[in-house]
Amino acid sequence: MTRTLIARLLLGVLLVLAPVGLASPPAQAAAPTGALAGTVVSPAGPLTDTVWVSIYAWEEETSTWRHDGLYRSTNPTFTVSGLAPGSYKIRVGPTAERTGLLSTFHPNALTVEDGETVDVVAGETTQLGTTTLRVGGTISGTVTLPDGVSADARVFASASRRNADGETEPAGSAEIDRSTGRYTIVGLTDGHYIVQFGSNEYPISHQYYDRVYTKEMARPIAVTDAEAVDGIDGALVFYTSISGTVTDHYGDPAAANVVLYRWEPSLERWRIHSRVKSKSDTGRYSLSTQWVQEGEYRIGFEPADTTLAGEFNGDAATFGEANPIVVAGPERITGIDARLEPGLQVAGTVRGPDGAPARASVRALVLDPTTATWKPDRTSETSAVDGRYRVRGLRRGQYKVEFVPQDEGLRTEYLDDRFSVADADELDLEASLSDVDADLDVDRTEGTIRGTVTGSVGREFVGVVKAFAPTDEASSPSATTRLTRDGTYALRGLAPGTYRVQFDADPSSGLVDEFYDDVSTLVAAAPVDVAADQDTGAVDGVLAADTTSGVRGTITSTGGFPVSAGVIAYLRTSSYSQQAVGSARTDPATGEYVLWGLPAGTYEFDVHPDDQRLYGRSYGAPHESSDGVEVELAAESQLTGIDVTVDCGGGRPCVGTPELSGTTRVGETLSVDPGSWLPSTTQLRYTWSYGTGSPLPGASGPSYTLRPQDVGKRIWVRVTGTYDGKEASTNAITRTTIEAATLPAGHVNLTGDTIVGGTLKAVPTGWSPDDVTFSYVWSRDGVTVDGVGGATYPLKAADFGATISVQVHAVALGYVARSATSPASAPVRAGVVRAGTVAMTGKARYGEVLAARTGAGWTTGTTVTYQWLRDGAPIPGATRAAYRLGAADVGRHVAVRATGVMAGHRGASATSASTVKVISASTLAARAVGAKRRVIISVRVRAAGTVATGTVRVRIDGRQKVVRLTNGAATVRFRQVRPGRRTVRIVYAGDGVATPATAKRRVRIR
Repeated sequence: MTRTLIARLLLGVLLVLAPVGLASPPAQAAAPTGALAGTVVSPAGPLTDTVWVSIYAWEEETSTWRHDGLYRSTNPTFTVSGLAPGSYKIRVGPTAERTGLLSTFHPNALTVEDGETVDVVAGETTQLGTTTLRVGGTISGTVTLPDGVSADARVFASASRRNADGETEPAGSAEIDRSTGRYTIVGLTDGHYIVQFGSNEYPISHQYYDRVYTKEMARPIAVTDAEAVDGIDGALVFYTSISGTVTDHYGDPAAANVVLYRWEPSLERWRIHSRVKSKSDTGRYSLSTQWVQEGEYRIGFEPADTTLAGEFNGDAATFGEANPIVVAGPERITGIDARLEPGLQVAGTVRGPDGAPARASVRALVLDPTTATWKPDRTSETSAVDGRYRVRGLRRGQYKVEFVPQDEGLRTEYLDDRFSVADADELDLEASLSDVDADLDVDRTEGTIRGTVTGSVGREFVGVVKAFAPTDEASSPSATTRLTRDGTYALRGLAPGTYRVQFDADPSSGLVDEFYDDVSTLVAAAPVDVAADQDTGAVDGVLAADTTSGVRGTITSTGGFPVSAGVIAYLRTSSYSQQAVGSARTDPATGEYVLWGLPAGTYEFDVHPDDQRLYGRSYGAPHESSDGVEVELAAESQLTGIDVTVDCGGGRPCVGTPELSGTTRVGETLSVDPGSWLPSTTQLRYTWSYGTGSPLPGASGPSYTLRPQDVGKRIWVRVTGTYDGKEASTNAITRTTIEAATLPAGHVNLTGDTIVGGTLKAVPTGWSPDDVTFSYVWSRDGVTVDGVGGATYPLKAADFGATISVQVHAVALGYVARSATSPASAPVRAGVVRAGTVAMTGKARYGEVLAARTGAGWTTGTTVTYQWLRDGAPIPGATRAAYRLGAADVGRHVAVRATGVMAGHRGASATSASTVKVISASTLAARAVGAKRRVIISVRVRAAGTVATGTVRVRIDGRQKVVRLTNGAATVRFRQVRPGRRTVRIVYAGDGVATPATAKRRVRIR
């Protein structure tokens, strides 16, 4: 039994000890030692390899030579010092894998039994002389590899030697040459070997010689007289692998047992083929159907988290619903994933016969597909306060519920008062249940031993009470119990018969064990008769005080805080062995412990804290990995001050287990509970981050308000504790990424005049945060208007008579977008065209063309029409932009009126300034008739559209007459004109409408 195992067993039954007065330990003197020296050579000459020297010492307890030390020398001539005086056997050797030489027991033996004993004397060096190593046997052969093995894969052969008990022990190994497939295992002693071939590349199947896949089926190879055995060949192949990922309902990696089931045709049933664990950090797993077996498989996923429900491949809740996985040959099957959801639960109350809460284990049983029997799936313990239990992590399907009482004398039962699993009703679980109750009954077939146990001189009995039937061994009593708070005990569940009762005191109590009635041996104990459904009455004990030696001390952690721990006393029984002879527990409030009843001798004391964060330590050890200081305990003496301070390594504080709480949404606050740190006065600081990179700015306390830029990330908090200048840290992380928050609701209103040509403006109000941005969707009578996306909306003709609304779409970093719609506007009114100016170009003369030109001020987009006016009255048909002046216009005033029209608008007009009177070009026709000393001149003035009026001036030979036109004509007579050819000049001055005109005529006067 190892020292660690002894410690675990003893710590399971340790109790709090009462303090007593003891003395301090004496100082220890160093014991004298001796040495060994020798030289190692090979058959070929001096040895150049490292030399290993193993020391074997005789162990009385097991009557065997036990390995007691290993020493390394880089020189073939070695010296081993510091050995306790005594008899030893010595084995020397090199690294066999490199040299092929055999390790040898002094002087020339291959086994410890055949080696000679070497005596080591204090203060002296024992000379071993020269040891010549022998060459060992070899096993070699050729191994073929499957196609597709990567170039860097390591392929090896190994040999294990069968010992006298038929068990195998590693004997040597060798790399397989990838180019030739050859290998050679060297340094083998005579014997029978099992050879295995394998690779670190997955999935190459390991194989034993001769082409079998189990050690039991392997063919042994005999090696004798250092012979070389060749031809031990192998052929490696790929085997089928099945892999996937296990996650929880958040999508995070989940740890689970992954069980591979295989249908065995020869057995006509399912069998568990293999099982692995998924990796907690990645959720990945990989199963291999070793030996490339063809067949049908199914996979079960059993989560480590008891709140999650197990399942079978294909998201199946039951084994029968699982998708078959058919393996036809070597292949890699991937993607067999599982997403484990929160399980259902069964809850209820367990009561005893008196209606009081009962202590019990409640187990949900499922049908095992490999054995067709009901096996436990999930378990819960009842509450001691109210008897409530809750079995969590159950999947949909059939269950049986078992109630196993922890109180003796009560009977195990199943759901609905059944007393065997075969008779138990099945629970068809489709949803969680909260009222699956049980009322446990007394087991009427058994009896009970009762009594009271006390200690003398005021000491309290701490220990157990045991009942032994005549056939029980000392280590296996029929029943065991501890005292209740009032000092009484009850050994329940005893079959009718005769028993003997032992009061087994813990060494911490300072009391001596005894049997009922006041005797020290089982043989001398008084018999106690037990009848069915009966109590024996008072089977009492009063234990005497232990007057043997004892030890007392205090166990504290860094900072002097008391520690709840177990203390084990190891008594040295030889120079190389110790035996655990006593154990105790500290008082959690003070850290004090007491060990009573220790025999005299040399002791080492080990401390095993209950808090798994604290390292165990031996008394006097400078740190957790060092050996402790031994102390001498004399007969009937007492030691005090066997104190030990434990820590979490290196004097650092013990980290707590931080837990994050809060909603992982922008604007919410995450808080971290740092957990329990040791010492409790450790100064803590907090660093928030995304797990990589720099700390988040301004986040240095135990809480952190989530910001928009945290969306999609996981938040880490690192808690660092500092005590006495030393630090330790640990992390916590959110289970999910940070979610965007929903924007607080705001509003949007419209401003502006609802008239065609006007502009409406969207005005968002009440939105936060400050950096929110908006986009807009405008609607006309509820139908989206395309092409308008800004905050303003110009009202168009199409909007006339309709109502307008706008939907604002608000977006901000870290928030879920939100929309709001304005109230609809009033119906849009018609617009009014704004009239600008209009003018004319051209001459106001008959036959000329006047052109209308609009000037500034007209509403953009206005269509202009024209109407020409004559003296203010519309000229029929004159609606073009140009107008040719006609006869009707002569003498009249002409203007143009421009009218602007636009859809959805009322029209508007503007009139140009009128022209002056329209004039007409005059044509002057004249006829001069000469006579004797006189001349007659006829004049006619014509102008289109008018009758010329006004006067005509006629000149001849210096004489002039002015006459008025009548109907555009006039006659002028001159008398007494000198004869000869004369020139007559006629001038028409015009009348404001008809234009002036002139003419001249030649006339002869007789």
